[in-house]
Amino acid sequence: MKSIIFLDAVLSTKIVTIAYWVLLLANLFVGLGLIGMGSSGENNNPNFSSDMMIFAGICILILGSIFIRLWAEFMVVMFKIQQNTRRTAELLNNLEKNNIPL
Repeated sequence: MKSIIFLDAVLSTKIVTIAYWVLLLANLFVGLGLIGMGSSGENNNPNFSSDMMIFAGICILILGSIFIRLWAEFMVVMFKIQQNTRRTAELLNNLEKNNIPL
């Protein structure tokens, strides 16, 4: 608990994982919603045809999932780099305190 309060432990990867699944669910609902609205035949939007809504829903399902995955992987990589940088700095500090030459 102390490591979490003083920001020694990184919760960011856990938060990114949760955000990844929430965004995937939202992507699923939006994509399926557009497909459902397009296939129902009741198109209240004069700017888009039913076929266009179905196509947009499929594109959102496929491309949205890919972009969400890329975002999550990028964020995890950035936090892993930060963790390794912190470990390296701690190791160098320990070596310096013990007067061990590099």
